[in-house]
Amino acid sequence: MRYYDITITDPNNPGPKQVYTSWVNGQNDPGALDIVFDAVVADLATLYSNTIVQILGIPLQSISNAYNLANKNITVSAGFKSGLPLADPTQAGVLFTGQIIQPFGNWQGNEMTLDLVVIPGEGIAGNDTPSLGTFASPINGQFAWKAKQPLSAAIAAFLTAACPSYKQVIQISPNLYLPFDMPGVFRTLQEFATWVKKFTVQLLGGSYTGVCLRVDAPNTIVVYDSTTSQTPVAPNSAKQSSQTPVLATTNIRFQDLIGQPTWMGPAEIQFKCPMRADLHVGGGVVLPAGYYGISPSDVTQPYPYRDQLAQQGKFTVIEIRHTGHFRQADANSWATSVRCALGDADS
Repeated sequence: MRYYDITITDPNNPGPKQVYTSWVNGQNDPGALDIVFDAVVADLATLYSNTIVQILGIPLQSISNAYNLANKNITVSAGFKSGLPLADPTQAGVLFTGQIIQPFGNWQGNEMTLDLVVIPGEGIAGNDTPSLGTFASPINGQFAWKAKQPLSAAIAAFLTAACPSYKQVIQISPNLYLPFDMPGVFRTLQEFATWVKKFTVQLLGGSYTGVCLRVDAPNTIVVYDSTTSQTPVAPNSAKQSSQTPVLATTNIRFQDLIGQPTWMGPAEIQFKCPMRADLHVGGGVVLPAGYYGISPSDVTQPYPYRDQLAQQGKFTVIEIRHTGHFRQADANSWATSVRCALGDADS
Protein backbone atom coordinates (compact mmCIF):
# COMPACT_ATOMS: atom_id res chain seq x y z
CA MET A 1 0.00 0.00 0.00
CA ARG A 2 1.16 3.54 -0.70
CA TYR A 3 2.25 5.36 2.40
CA TYR A 4 3.03 8.95 3.38
CA ASP A 5 3.61 10.94 6.55
CA ILE A 6 3.91 14.75 6.61
CA THR A 7 4.96 16.14 9.97
CA ILE A 8 5.09 19.91 10.64
CA THR A 9 6.76 21.21 13.79
CA ASP A 10 7.44 24.63 15.28
CA PRO A 11 11.15 25.08 16.13
CA ASN A 12 10.26 27.75 18.69
CA ASN A 13 7.52 25.78 20.42
CA PRO A 14 8.14 22.05 21.01
CA GLY A 15 4.44 21.39 21.40
CA PRO A 16 2.02 19.19 19.45
CA LYS A 17 2.99 18.28 15.92
CA GLN A 18 0.74 18.78 12.91
CA VAL A 19 0.60 15.43 11.13
CA TYR A 20 -0.98 14.26 7.88
CA THR A 21 -0.54 10.54 7.30
CA SER A 22 -1.96 7.50 5.54
CA TRP A 23 -0.73 5.09 8.22
CA VAL A 24 -2.54 5.20 11.58
CA ASN A 25 -1.91 2.78 14.48
CA GLY A 26 -0.07 0.36 12.24
CA GLN A 27 -2.82 0.22 9.61
CA ASN A 28 -3.60 1.88 6.30
CA ASP A 29 -6.14 4.70 6.55
CA PRO A 30 -8.55 4.45 3.58
CA GLY A 31 -9.76 7.98 4.32
CA ALA A 32 -6.31 9.60 4.20
CA LEU A 33 -6.12 12.95 2.41
CA ASP A 34 -4.73 13.14 -1.09
CA ILE A 35 -1.30 14.78 -1.43
CA VAL A 36 0.89 15.93 -4.32
CA PHE A 37 4.59 16.75 -4.20
CA ASP A 38 7.61 17.05 -6.46
CA ALA A 39 10.98 17.09 -4.70
CA VAL A 40 14.50 17.07 -6.10
CA VAL A 41 17.38 15.98 -3.86
CA ALA A 42 20.88 16.88 -5.06
CA ASP A 43 24.17 18.31 -3.81
CA LEU A 44 24.35 21.96 -2.74
CA ALA A 45 26.22 23.03 -5.88
CA THR A 46 23.32 21.96 -8.08
CA LEU A 47 20.71 24.69 -8.50
CA TYR A 48 17.11 23.53 -8.43
CA SER A 49 13.77 25.03 -7.48
CA ASN A 50 12.12 24.84 -4.09
CA THR A 51 9.89 21.88 -3.30
CA ILE A 52 6.09 22.15 -3.48
CA VAL A 53 3.88 20.04 -1.21
CA GLN A 54 0.11 20.18 -1.72
CA ILE A 55 -2.44 18.64 0.65
CA LEU A 56 -5.96 18.25 -0.77
CA GLY A 57 -9.30 17.95 0.98
CA ILE A 58 -8.42 20.06 4.01
CA PRO A 59 -11.12 21.82 6.11
CA LEU A 60 -11.87 25.53 5.72
CA GLN A 61 -10.14 26.30 9.03
CA SER A 62 -6.83 25.01 7.64
CA ILE A 63 -7.08 27.49 4.77
CA SER A 64 -7.75 30.35 7.16
CA ASN A 65 -4.80 29.41 9.38
CA ALA A 66 -2.32 28.56 6.62
CA TYR A 67 -0.16 31.63 7.32
CA ASN A 68 0.66 30.18 10.76
CA LEU A 69 2.83 27.52 9.10
CA ALA A 70 5.40 29.99 7.80
CA ASN A 71 8.98 29.28 8.97
CA LYS A 72 8.00 25.94 10.47
CA ASN A 73 9.88 22.72 9.81
CA ILE A 74 8.52 19.90 7.69
CA THR A 75 9.47 16.26 7.29
CA VAL A 76 8.01 14.24 4.42
CA SER A 77 8.21 10.44 4.58
CA ALA A 78 6.79 8.13 1.93
CA GLY A 79 7.09 4.78 0.22
CA PHE A 80 5.09 1.59 0.52
CA LYS A 81 3.76 -0.47 3.41
CA SER A 82 2.91 -4.17 3.31
CA GLY A 83 -0.11 -5.17 1.27
CA LEU A 84 0.89 -5.49 -2.37
CA PRO A 85 3.04 -8.37 -3.67
CA LEU A 86 6.02 -6.21 -4.69
CA ALA A 87 5.75 -3.65 -1.89
CA ASP A 88 8.87 -3.38 0.26
CA PRO A 89 8.31 -1.55 3.58
CA THR A 90 12.06 -1.42 4.25
CA GLN A 91 12.41 1.10 1.41
CA ALA A 92 10.00 3.57 3.02
CA GLY A 93 11.32 6.45 5.10
CA VAL A 94 12.18 10.14 5.10
CA LEU A 95 12.36 11.58 1.58
CA PHE A 96 13.33 15.12 2.56
CA THR A 97 13.16 17.66 5.35
CA GLY A 98 13.03 21.42 5.12
CA GLN A 99 11.60 24.76 6.16
CA ILE A 100 8.25 26.12 4.98
CA ILE A 101 8.86 29.56 3.50
CA GLN A 102 5.45 30.21 1.96
CA PRO A 103 2.22 28.46 3.01
CA PHE A 104 -1.11 29.36 1.44
CA GLY A 105 -4.57 27.87 1.24
CA ASN A 106 -6.77 27.78 -1.84
CA TRP A 107 -10.44 27.09 -2.51
CA GLN A 108 -11.27 26.42 -6.15
CA GLY A 109 -14.55 24.81 -7.13
CA ASN A 110 -15.20 22.06 -4.62
CA GLU A 111 -11.52 21.47 -3.81
CA MET A 112 -9.71 22.98 -0.83
CA THR A 113 -5.92 22.71 -0.78
CA LEU A 114 -3.02 23.64 1.44
CA ASP A 115 0.11 24.48 -0.56
CA LEU A 116 3.54 24.58 1.06
CA VAL A 117 6.68 25.99 -0.56
CA VAL A 118 9.66 24.31 1.12
CA ILE A 119 13.41 24.94 1.18
CA PRO A 120 14.88 21.43 1.43
CA GLY A 121 17.44 20.78 4.16
CA GLU A 122 17.08 24.07 5.98
CA GLY A 123 15.72 24.72 9.44
CA ILE A 124 15.53 21.08 10.48
CA ALA A 125 16.62 21.84 14.04
CA GLY A 126 14.92 25.20 14.43
CA ASN A 127 16.61 28.18 16.01
CA ASP A 128 19.22 26.00 17.71
CA THR A 129 20.79 25.38 14.30
CA PRO A 130 22.00 28.51 12.50
CA SER A 131 21.30 29.02 8.84
CA LEU A 132 23.74 27.69 6.27
CA GLY A 133 24.32 31.28 5.30
CA THR A 134 22.73 34.06 3.26
CA PHE A 135 24.28 37.16 1.74
CA ALA A 136 22.53 39.21 4.43
CA SER A 137 23.56 36.85 7.24
CA PRO A 138 26.78 35.06 6.17
CA ILE A 139 28.47 32.14 7.88
CA ASN A 140 31.96 32.28 9.38
CA GLY A 141 33.38 31.26 6.02
CA GLN A 142 37.16 31.46 6.50
CA PHE A 143 38.69 28.64 4.48
CA ALA A 144 42.39 27.81 4.79
CA TRP A 145 43.80 24.99 2.68
CA LYS A 146 47.48 24.62 3.51
CA ALA A 147 50.11 23.28 1.13
CA LYS A 148 50.35 19.46 1.16
CA GLN A 149 47.31 19.27 3.46
CA PRO A 150 44.57 16.81 2.45
CA LEU A 151 41.45 18.65 1.35
CA SER A 152 39.38 16.53 3.75
CA ALA A 153 41.17 18.07 6.74
CA ALA A 154 40.76 21.60 5.40
CA ILE A 155 37.04 21.07 4.82
CA ALA A 156 36.61 19.58 8.30
CA ALA A 157 38.18 22.68 9.89
CA PHE A 158 36.08 24.97 7.69
CA LEU A 159 32.79 23.25 8.58
CA THR A 160 33.60 23.17 12.29
CA ALA A 161 33.96 26.95 12.28
CA ALA A 162 31.27 27.82 9.73
CA CYS A 163 28.52 25.35 10.74
CA PRO A 164 29.30 24.38 14.36
CA SER A 165 25.87 22.86 15.06
CA TYR A 166 26.11 20.35 12.22
CA LYS A 167 27.80 16.96 12.34
CA GLN A 168 30.11 15.98 9.51
CA VAL A 169 30.58 12.95 7.29
CA ILE A 170 33.62 13.46 5.04
CA GLN A 171 34.70 10.79 2.60
CA ILE A 172 36.72 12.00 -0.40
CA SER A 173 39.84 11.12 -2.37
CA PRO A 174 43.19 11.40 -0.47
CA ASN A 175 44.80 12.71 -3.66
CA LEU A 176 43.27 16.16 -3.28
CA TYR A 177 46.07 18.44 -2.12
CA LEU A 178 48.03 21.44 -3.44
CA PRO A 179 51.71 22.46 -3.47
CA PHE A 180 50.71 25.93 -2.26
CA ASP A 181 48.29 27.53 0.22
CA MET A 182 44.72 28.19 -0.98
CA PRO A 183 42.77 30.62 1.25
CA GLY A 184 39.18 31.66 0.65
CA VAL A 185 36.16 33.43 2.14
CA PHE A 186 32.62 32.18 1.53
CA ARG A 187 29.37 33.76 2.69
CA THR A 188 27.16 30.68 2.36
CA LEU A 189 27.69 26.95 2.39
CA GLN A 190 26.21 26.74 -1.10
CA GLU A 191 28.80 29.23 -2.33
CA PHE A 192 31.57 27.07 -0.88
CA ALA A 193 30.03 23.89 -2.31
CA THR A 194 29.88 25.43 -5.79
CA TRP A 195 33.52 26.51 -5.67
CA VAL A 196 34.95 23.27 -4.25
CA LYS A 197 33.11 21.09 -6.77
CA LYS A 198 34.30 23.12 -9.76
CA PHE A 199 37.87 23.44 -8.45
CA THR A 200 38.35 19.75 -7.65
CA VAL A 201 37.00 18.66 -11.04
CA GLN A 202 39.74 20.76 -12.62
CA LEU A 203 42.31 19.55 -10.11
CA LEU A 204 42.05 15.83 -10.88
CA GLY A 205 40.48 16.01 -14.33
CA GLY A 206 39.47 12.98 -16.34
CA SER A 207 36.18 11.40 -15.32
CA TYR A 208 36.41 12.71 -11.75
CA THR A 209 33.11 14.37 -10.79
CA GLY A 210 34.44 16.60 -7.99
CA VAL A 211 33.81 17.03 -4.28
CA CYS A 212 30.14 17.53 -3.40
CA LEU A 213 28.34 18.70 -0.26
CA ARG A 214 24.79 18.06 0.84
CA VAL A 215 22.74 18.40 4.01
CA ASP A 216 21.19 15.35 5.64
CA ALA A 217 18.89 14.95 8.62
CA PRO A 218 19.53 14.98 11.46
CA ASN A 219 21.80 18.03 11.17
CA THR A 220 24.57 16.41 9.16
CA ILE A 221 26.70 17.82 6.34
CA VAL A 222 27.91 15.08 4.01
CA VAL A 223 31.05 15.66 1.92
CA TYR A 224 31.69 13.02 -0.74
CA ASP A 225 32.96 12.26 -4.21
CA SER A 226 32.93 9.22 -6.48
CA THR A 227 35.86 7.59 -4.64
CA THR A 228 34.57 6.51 -1.26
CA SER A 229 36.66 3.43 -0.48
CA GLN A 230 38.91 5.24 2.00
CA THR A 231 38.00 5.69 5.65
CA PRO A 232 36.19 8.95 6.48
CA VAL A 233 37.99 11.69 8.43
CA ALA A 234 38.37 10.42 12.00
CA PRO A 235 36.11 12.38 14.36
CA ASN A 236 38.03 14.91 16.43
CA SER A 237 35.02 16.35 18.21
CA ALA A 238 31.32 15.79 18.79
CA LYS A 239 30.70 17.71 15.58
CA GLN A 240 32.13 14.97 13.40
CA SER A 241 30.76 11.52 12.72
CA SER A 242 32.69 8.51 11.49
CA GLN A 243 29.53 6.72 10.36
CA THR A 244 28.68 6.73 6.65
CA PRO A 245 25.30 5.02 6.16
CA VAL A 246 24.37 7.79 3.71
CA LEU A 247 27.16 6.63 1.37
CA ALA A 248 26.16 2.98 1.26
CA THR A 249 25.80 1.02 -1.98
CA THR A 250 22.33 -0.40 -2.73
CA ASN A 251 21.55 -3.35 -4.97
CA ILE A 252 18.61 -2.55 -7.26
CA ARG A 253 16.43 -5.57 -8.00
CA PHE A 254 15.01 -6.19 -11.46
CA GLN A 255 11.46 -6.07 -10.08
CA ASP A 256 12.15 -2.68 -8.47
CA LEU A 257 12.40 -0.91 -11.81
CA ILE A 258 9.71 0.92 -13.77
CA GLY A 259 10.80 0.59 -17.38
CA GLN A 260 14.38 0.42 -18.61
CA PRO A 261 17.27 2.64 -17.47
CA THR A 262 18.12 5.21 -20.12
CA TRP A 263 21.17 7.29 -21.05
CA MET A 264 20.83 10.99 -20.10
CA GLY A 265 24.21 12.13 -21.40
CA PRO A 266 27.88 11.13 -21.51
CA ALA A 267 28.44 8.59 -18.70
CA GLU A 268 25.05 9.42 -17.09
CA ILE A 269 21.93 7.29 -16.85
CA GLN A 270 18.53 7.55 -15.19
CA PHE A 271 16.22 4.85 -13.89
CA LYS A 272 12.84 4.91 -12.18
CA CYS A 273 11.57 2.92 -9.21
CA PRO A 274 8.41 2.88 -7.13
CA MET A 275 8.68 5.52 -4.39
CA ARG A 276 11.59 4.72 -2.07
CA ALA A 277 13.64 6.55 0.54
CA ASP A 278 16.65 4.24 0.93
CA LEU A 279 18.76 5.77 -1.87
CA HIS A 280 21.06 8.72 -1.18
CA VAL A 281 22.88 11.25 -3.30
CA GLY A 282 26.56 10.30 -3.27
CA GLY A 283 25.84 6.66 -2.55
CA GLY A 284 26.22 3.80 -4.99
CA VAL A 285 23.72 1.62 -6.82
CA VAL A 286 24.22 -1.69 -8.61
CA LEU A 287 21.88 -2.49 -11.49
CA PRO A 288 21.43 -6.25 -11.86
CA ALA A 289 22.79 -8.36 -14.66
CA GLY A 290 21.16 -11.53 -15.92
CA TYR A 291 18.11 -12.77 -17.79
CA TYR A 292 14.73 -12.64 -16.04
CA GLY A 293 12.27 -14.18 -18.50
CA ILE A 294 9.27 -11.88 -18.28
CA SER A 295 8.40 -11.97 -22.02
CA PRO A 296 6.20 -14.73 -23.50
CA SER A 297 8.31 -17.68 -24.56
CA ASP A 298 6.92 -17.80 -28.11
CA VAL A 299 7.80 -14.24 -29.18
CA THR A 300 10.71 -13.39 -31.41
CA GLN A 301 13.35 -10.70 -31.31
CA PRO A 302 13.58 -7.92 -30.29
CA TYR A 303 11.06 -8.57 -27.51
CA PRO A 304 13.37 -10.74 -25.35
CA TYR A 305 15.51 -7.64 -24.76
CA ARG A 306 12.90 -6.70 -22.16
CA ASP A 307 14.13 -9.61 -20.05
CA GLN A 308 17.40 -7.92 -19.14
CA LEU A 309 18.52 -4.40 -18.38
CA ALA A 310 19.89 -2.15 -21.07
CA GLN A 311 22.40 -0.74 -18.55
CA GLN A 312 24.04 -2.87 -15.88
CA GLY A 313 26.76 -2.53 -13.28
CA LYS A 314 27.78 0.04 -10.68
CA PHE A 315 26.87 3.73 -10.64
CA THR A 316 27.05 6.74 -8.31
CA VAL A 317 23.84 8.61 -7.49
CA ILE A 318 24.03 12.31 -8.38
CA GLU A 319 20.36 13.36 -8.18
CA ILE A 320 17.07 11.94 -6.93
CA ARG A 321 13.58 13.20 -7.81
CA HIS A 322 10.51 12.08 -5.88
CA THR A 323 7.14 12.65 -7.59
CA GLY A 324 3.98 11.73 -5.74
CA HIS A 325 0.24 11.99 -6.27
CA PHE A 326 -1.21 9.73 -3.62
CA ARG A 327 -4.58 8.89 -5.19
CA GLN A 328 -3.49 8.87 -8.81
CA ALA A 329 -3.50 5.19 -9.75
CA ASP A 330 -0.71 4.87 -12.34
CA ALA A 331 2.79 3.79 -11.29
CA ASN A 332 4.46 7.00 -12.46
CA SER A 333 2.46 8.98 -9.90
CA TRP A 334 4.25 7.43 -6.93
CA ALA A 335 7.81 7.03 -8.12
CA THR A 336 11.45 7.92 -7.57
CA SER A 337 13.71 8.83 -10.49
CA VAL A 338 17.44 8.39 -9.93
CA ARG A 339 20.15 10.04 -12.06
CA CYS A 340 23.52 8.33 -11.84
CA ALA A 341 27.07 8.77 -13.08
CA LEU A 342 29.03 5.88 -14.50
CA GLY A 343 31.29 4.44 -11.85
CA ASP A 344 31.16 2.89 -8.40
CA ALA A 345 30.86 5.03 -5.29
CA ASP A 346 32.86 2.39 -3.43
CA SER A 347 35.82 2.04 -5.75
